[in-house]
Amino acid sequence: MRVLPYVPMAAALAVIAQLRSPANDYFQFWYAGHLVATGRSPYDPAAWGVASQVYGDKAGIVALSCALPDSPACLWAYPPWVGWLFAPFGFLDPDHGIALQAAFLLVVGIAGVVLLAHAVPLSPAAAMVVRFVAVAAAPFVWASFLGQFDGLLLLGALLVMLGLRDRRAIPLAAGALVLSLKPNLFIALVPLTVALLVARRSWRSFAVTIVTLSAVAAAAIVLDPAWLGSLARATTKVALTAPTTWSLGQSATPGVAPLTIALVLLLSAAAAWSSIRGAPPRLWDATVVASGIALSLVVTPYAHLYDYLLLVPAIAVAIAAVEHHGSAARSLALLAYGGGFFVLTWIAFLVGPHGDESPVNALIPPAVLAGLVLALRRRAGAGGARSQPLPR
Repeated sequence: MRVLPYVPMAAALAVIAQLRSPANDYFQFWYAGHLVATGRSPYDPAAWGVASQVYGDKAGIVALSCALPDSPACLWAYPPWVGWLFAPFGFLDPDHGIALQAAFLLVVGIAGVVLLAHAVPLSPAAAMVVRFVAVAAAPFVWASFLGQFDGLLLLGALLVMLGLRDRRAIPLAAGALVLSLKPNLFIALVPLTVALLVARRSWRSFAVTIVTLSAVAAAAIVLDPAWLGSLARATTKVALTAPTTWSLGQSATPGVAPLTIALVLLLSAAAAWSSIRGAPPRLWDATVVASGIALSLVVTPYAHLYDYLLLVPAIAVAIAAVEHHGSAARSLALLAYGGGFFVLTWIAFLVGPHGDESPVNALIPPAVLAGLVLALRRRAGAGGARSQPLPR
């Protein structure tokens, strides 16, 4: 009977594991690992420019993006430890290396989804639905299809959540290191976490995390100092079409773009803070992380629809917040939050175009934050006790 809650998720994963885009990011990450494994630098544009000449059709989207090696689309803007992560696969030939890489990313993604139900207290029925929605909604499917590592980022976010909840330094530092693989997706979460650690005087957790990140960054500067120059050019990536608040303001209201952007940012920040203020003690740390990530996706200058997998913790917290009202409330929450996220992300995906998604998709993170506020207000309105900000 214990296996039954995993059946819907397993069925979805059985289909997803067969998917593979002919023009994908699997090669990009394998090739970055291959450059590291062979003593070269992913920050050398010339190395990317010759990929199609050496590997032909296997180079996929890299060949298209790097037809002009100095173009923003060809810029490797990830921190060096992303290349280190994929270096073990880079020692192998593309076919075997990418196959193992795909299996690794799928396994860590599954681990993140399974851990979600342990990090956020959910009933077995709710956990089953949340797991299914997490893997069957468009972000996870598209990340798996393309070879992006957002499943690993979800695992990192949950490690941060557990580290804060249990006051443990090692999970927090490990989670922070994982999240630093794509730091642009966690801009708001960082100051929230720092503020919480300082308010709690969790100096050991703070120190271990800072030392871990600093040691990795220092090693990167020594091993491949070219990455600092690449970061200086990373702002050119913003010129590429992506569903962000910034592109939404420019495309939807070009005449008053700054006003639109400011309004979305302010409302989202207010929603995140209201969620944190209204969270019950058992959900407080989970709410901080979930709302911090959702707000980060509102603020970030660069993200894609597959990155919205990181909104799943907020969906889980919203469902957990109203579960105690009974089965009817739980069913409504599963339909509204889980089903709504599933449908909304698939509509966004099917509308396309893929890789240059509509800026309107940037409304999904604010919508998730709004849903989180409503769920927590419903709980408070039913007599639930509110927690104070930054509890010790």
